[in-house]
Amino acid sequence: MIVCVCNNVSEGDIAREIADGCTSYAQLQERLGVAVACGCCGSCAQQSFEKEAQAAQQPRTFYRGRFGERVAAQGHAVMRLVEPQPVRARSR
Repeated sequence: MIVCVCNNVSEGDIAREIADGCTSYAQLQERLGVAVACGCCGSCAQQSFEKEAQAAQQPRTFYRGRFGERVAAQGHAVMRLVEPQPVRARSR
């Protein structure tokens, strides 16, 4: 979901910044420019930051998905991990 329309910042962008070491809402504003243009997204951006920061502190759980793929769950987020597939030579 897009949080800041002015700078096209999504919840995923906020989660990535937290994973890259962003530790405060003020630091998030510096990095992404969220809630600095018109300010309308300030409360939504802060809620997203707090939700993602809390989820980042929870341990990750790995399990196999419905089709056997490896899946990581951390808090409320579920990420499918891509496993490299062997390259097969084409037969002529």
